[in-house]
Amino acid sequence: MQQVSRFTRLLCVTLAFLFLLPATISIAQRPDAPDYALRGDYVVGTQNLTIEDPNRPLEVTIWYPAINTDDLPEETVYQPGTLLQLDGRAISDAQPDTSSAPYPLVIFSHGSSGFRFQSRYLTEHLASHGFIVMAADHTTNTITDLLGDPEFSDNLAPNFIHRPQDILRIISLADDLTAEGTFEGIIDVERIGVLGHSFGGYTALAASGIPINLTELGNWCDAPTIDNVEDIDGICFLLNFEDSITDAAGLTETPDGAFPIYADPRIRATIAYAPWNYPILDHTALETHSTPTMIFGGTADDTTPPLRDAFEIYASLDSAPKTLITLENAGHYVYVDECWQTAITFGFYASCSDAVWDMARVHDLINHFTTAFLLTELYEHDTARAALDPANVSFIGVDYETTTP
Repeated sequence: MQQVSRFTRLLCVTLAFLFLLPATISIAQRPDAPDYALRGDYVVGTQNLTIEDPNRPLEVTIWYPAINTDDLPEETVYQPGTLLQLDGRAISDAQPDTSSAPYPLVIFSHGSSGFRFQSRYLTEHLASHGFIVMAADHTTNTITDLLGDPEFSDNLAPNFIHRPQDILRIISLADDLTAEGTFEGIIDVERIGVLGHSFGGYTALAASGIPINLTELGNWCDAPTIDNVEDIDGICFLLNFEDSITDAAGLTETPDGAFPIYADPRIRATIAYAPWNYPILDHTALETHSTPTMIFGGTADDTTPPLRDAFEIYASLDSAPKTLITLENAGHYVYVDECWQTAITFGFYASCSDAVWDMARVHDLINHFTTAFLLTELYEHDTARAALDPANVSFIGVDYETTTP
């Protein structure tokens, strides 16, 4: 999450070249997949939508339970640009399945310099279990912006304001979609879950009611709780962008405390995968936050170190039902889609893999915990709730902790 070096930009350009070739998702299921890692009973449909805005348009993809009366193969090609192509396991523009509608809404937020298709294994999986899943490219903070915008680092800071606002705009879009048209009556906008990776983890927490606080960040930078200089530089540079964050919030002065809250009270569940970053969050809001929250962290993550971020966020949630899932020796990128052969051939295996974890296995675990949590909180599903009981959680390499106030 640090400011972008020339080397990083060159690396991303090379990776983007590799992305021009289609990436195929394996549909083979590991035999040791836990219950909620198994694909659900619904066929998955997908459509692309646009939230029009002269200043910040959002490209949105929706995945949903669908019908397949023509017995079409469940496959599609996502094309988030003129060149990039990614294979998926869904049917484009399929008719929604109304049999069990309305379905709860789940919104996924990508990481900084990511994009809305970065975790298709997860977004498609959730739709197969009876959720309407929506994800947007956060304008000015995508891989395309990183490659083409020399001011990418400058634009990163205002996204602490823009990103949770994006989530509210997606919810507003869902309100409109379920009122009339193809998705009329399909989306239950009173049952919403928000999840995200890295900067998207922050986004999910912010949209659930936890704002930023630059005073808290300044205090932490003056007396950091960790000794790693790189970790300090990785967040304290944001203090140089106080004015742009304040402007993005529409304020004339930087608050001496919490910024405005950009949240929707209909959000009933929050999941943050390797969230970034604890020191900038308003600590009072964390302590009083009551939305059920699941936090993931990997002990080998040096991008969002869990000692600074995930573990501190979890410990500060004094009022919320909360769960912490620690993936031993996992890095930052276990939450994104697995490599395909072209990336491996050209030597970029480390960018879409993990040094320790088998990606298919860790994705099964992420899908299992995520699906069970959302079924519990948005469907009140007793079997899923039982799967999250510590007595029923026993996976090698996973430390599991859950607390109810």
